[in-house]
Amino acid sequence: MTRSGVEHYMQGDYERTGQTYADAHQAGNRFPVIYNRHNEATGTTESLILSGHHRATKALLRGEQLRSIVVSGGYGPWKD
Repeated sequence: MTRSGVEHYMQGDYERTGQTYADAHQAGNRFPVIYNRHNEATGTTESLILSGHHRATKALLRGEQLRSIVVSGGYGPWKD
């Protein structure tokens, strides 16, 4: 996480230009991606931010909802 990345989104640059702070050429960075991993044993779900960390931080700081792609499924063993 970098201050300049969060400031890019806090100042509205993304809303005005559609330009992401970094890796604009990667299709996976166009929207934040959240991965939900469910632990069958405990019934709990862990959410991981795979891309869009700066946009997620901006939403958290402003108390806004985050528009993102949410993916669920298995990915390796569950680790506590």
